[in-house]
Amino acid sequence: MPARVTFIHSGDLHLGAPFRGLSGLSEKWSRRLADAIPQAFDTIIDACIESQVDFLLLAGDVFDTAKPGYGHYRRFIDGLRRLEAQGIAVYVVCGNHDPISNWDEIAPQLPANTELLASDRPRYLVHYRNGEPLAVIAGRGFPLYFGDESIIHGMTRSNALKATSQELNGRSVPFVIGMTHTGLWLARDKAPVSKAEIMASGMDYWALGHIHKMYLMPQDAPELAFCGIPQGRDIHEQGDRFCLKVTLEEDRPNRVDLIPTSSVAWRILDVDVSDCGNLGEVSKACIGAMYAANREMLCEEMVARLRLTGPSGAGSVDSAAQVARSGMLAQLRNPAALEELRWELNEGCPSFFCDGISLEVSCEPENVGESGPFAKLVMQEIGAMGQNPTRMSEELMEDFSRLGVMVPDGLLKGLDACMAKAQDTCIELLGGAGL
Repeated sequence: MPARVTFIHSGDLHLGAPFRGLSGLSEKWSRRLADAIPQAFDTIIDACIESQVDFLLLAGDVFDTAKPGYGHYRRFIDGLRRLEAQGIAVYVVCGNHDPISNWDEIAPQLPANTELLASDRPRYLVHYRNGEPLAVIAGRGFPLYFGDESIIHGMTRSNALKATSQELNGRSVPFVIGMTHTGLWLARDKAPVSKAEIMASGMDYWALGHIHKMYLMPQDAPELAFCGIPQGRDIHEQGDRFCLKVTLEEDRPNRVDLIPTSSVAWRILDVDVSDCGNLGEVSKACIGAMYAANREMLCEEMVARLRLTGPSGAGSVDSAAQVARSGMLAQLRNPAALEELRWELNEGCPSFFCDGISLEVSCEPENVGESGPFAKLVMQEIGAMGQNPTRMSEELMEDFSRLGVMVPDGLLKGLDACMAKAQDTCIELLGGAGL
């Protein structure tokens, strides 16, 4: 019968990490987010037990800081002991957030089922099932100091088997699995490794940490993988998050199954307010967009940042509708109105937290002429200026020169965006004014 091993690959737990960039959190959401990261770790432990895997691989950054708080340390140890009671082994390497030198107090408390691998050199451990060798774990944590040497230097299948030959005493081992914390060629500032080197190592699978997005290569039968962060911490870590259940079987392609781990998802949502004529309709559009996005995710709870988009008037609309939309947009230009809208959404949708709302409406000038000849003249002038960017750049440089000020680096490159913003503002101010 072909040999087979099943394990869960995770990492980048970042226990103790704060949730970043949030404002106006209620007490309820403060408590909820404080528990989301350790809850993701608990979910990983549950998945190991439910699937009865052979072992768990944690590929670095277990903790977010070098000195974890006592509560996070205890949560981690308790999870390992739950696996110990089930006979499930754990192999851990350190990351750049939790270097090996700061594990001095934690390492003596690790249960017998857990091995912390070295960071100064590769370490090779044989994993047994029912007394027979099943896999060699070849691991190295993120080093404190390294020069030009690759973090996986010497970590090959042949070296792993050579290093464990005395222990194996002539017995064969079906699988050799590599594990480390690296940016590969995707993040060259963190222990980079070339694609050629890692693919030539001969490992059956590489369990990698550091990149916070899931990455499988190749996608259908991965030989290396980043599991990604199991719980997003800010708006840049959007969507559902997972750990990887990996099955290796002799003479068959590798198989990876995704196990959801996050309990709170982050999303940036564009909300089209083209057809909204008042703030009530805007609120309804925002609620609809949040529920629609949430239906596509596995998490019931969500932190959302909303961007109000869409033209203020599209196609042919009557003057009353144009006036209503212009007035609505004028209100939304007031930060206090956006904050009040955010408060209403958070009160009315307890499963979601609206982190912020921005107004990014792109107005259309076709109907502004209906407001009067002055509005039409203003829009024609703006259009003419936009068609001659060279002239506009020269005039700006002359204006700044008269003031004795250097032109900001990004200003000239962003003229198109500035003109669009000016056009939007004029439409809102002039719409329906009867000038």
